[in-house]
Amino acid sequence: HKREECDDLAQCLRAEGLNVAAYHAQLTPSLRDETLRKWTANEIPVIVATIGKCTIFYLFCIASSQALLLSL
Repeated sequence: HKREECDDLAQCLRAEGLNVAAYHAQLTPSLRDETLRKWTANEIPVIVATIGKCTIFYLFCIASSQALLLSL
């Protein structure tokens, strides 16, 4: 379910005009690698990702791809 939510949120954000990509384990390895490469190169400024840690509900990194990961 989380992966579907990830895809749905990315799609909603794209519909609003944002350059965004989904990132999760169901993607092919090559698509995950490409998405990560584009994000770290700032070609995609926003990614919606699943995180394998159940204590994180929302994570917003506003700045660069080198922002710190904070759990809520």
